[in-house]
Amino acid sequence: MRHLFIILITAGVLLLPCAAKADWTDDFSGTAMSGIWFSESSVNTGDLSQDGGVNGVLNFTSGGTYTDWASYDSAFSFGLENDFSARADFGFAWSPGGQQGGAQAGILMRMTGHDGQGTQSFIGALSTGYLTGYGYYNAIGHNDTINIYGDSYEGLGWFGLMYDSGDDILYAGIFRPGETTPFHGEWVEDFSGLVGDGGRVKFSLEGWANFACVGEGQAALDNFNATAAPEPVSTALFLIGGATLAIRRLRRK
Repeated sequence: MRHLFIILITAGVLLLPCAAKADWTDDFSGTAMSGIWFSESSVNTGDLSQDGGVNGVLNFTSGGTYTDWASYDSAFSFGLENDFSARADFGFAWSPGGQQGGAQAGILMRMTGHDGQGTQSFIGALSTGYLTGYGYYNAIGHNDTINIYGDSYEGLGWFGLMYDSGDDILYAGIFRPGETTPFHGEWVEDFSGLVGDGGRVKFSLEGWANFACVGEGQAALDNFNATAAPEPVSTALFLIGGATLAIRRLRRK
């Protein structure tokens, strides 16, 4: 089943069951579903804000201090008895030109798992941004491992996660706009063993920066969706061949 992720993504759909579907979505136009997010968390000058409107996005901005950070954390969670998927579009168009040495920044979608006792047992993230001494990067990491893919990639794309409860595998990928095969992908086997008995997962959208002044429209997330449904009946119901972002107005400064 290791090839399932590529097969399903290439087909442009995630195969998820049809009964009792849990579906959480936000296009950041100011019409988010009730109960999808806790209030924003932030450190120093880091900030995530919705610009609203028909083509709203979730902008990350920072004021140039050390360890700027902000997060939208999900108020819902998924158990591992179900298949589930999550995705978010991203746009990154920030560069360190003209800023102080060591300036770096990034945006990410994170998934955190807690066991049945509420103890954090898993943390994984898909991210893109700019690292000092490295350049533009894309990364997939979980617990103590991280796989960085550097291709000088800067612009639009989307993060995707899928959990196959039958095979107990978590699939993760980073995609370019309009593509349904990840250019950077990983999978985690025995995922329930990592999370623990009775475990559940939650999601967050985050931005971070060190010594970087990130302006509105330079780093943004959009079109978040998380879906779960029980086995065994499967049907195609969550299209993910996307990156239909409202972030096309991203600009470099």
